[in-house]
Amino acid sequence: MVWNHPASNPLQRHLTWHVPRTLNLAAMRHAARIFLGTHDFRAFTANRGVPLDDAVRTLTRCDVQRRGPLLTFVIEGNGFLYKMCRAIVGTLVQLGLGRLTPADLERILASRDRRTAGMTAPAHGLVLWRVRYAPAKRRGVTPAAAPDARRPART
Repeated sequence: MVWNHPASNPLQRHLTWHVPRTLNLAAMRHAARIFLGTHDFRAFTANRGVPLDDAVRTLTRCDVQRRGPLLTFVIEGNGFLYKMCRAIVGTLVQLGLGRLTPADLERILASRDRRTAGMTAPAHGLVLWRVRYAPAKRRGVTPAAAPDARRPART
């Protein structure tokens, strides 16, 4: 989450990233759509010191929501790379500050080079909201009849 106001909120200082300059929310929302779909997100991951075999991910949602000075970035997809969401948010904030254009974002995504992307947003304010898995598919077992994974099976 981003606190976008000239004055920081002391109650939010550990929960949000304070960006005092006014962000262009319309431009950020428009640019967030560039991330939708299946792409190689190599330019939006941090180097973990090992070669990355597969950086292709599919984003189904990339929204920027505002409630007063509080911006919430909602990113949904089939998987995420190391620091990928933080890199996307940092890059969108730089776009909102006028340092990048939507064309730059498309070029960065196509480059597959982390050095070309924007900054990585700080970790405070990053929240894993929900994880959804596809229903279990077992031969001959419907999800309603599947054993409850929270309780041990009786023998």
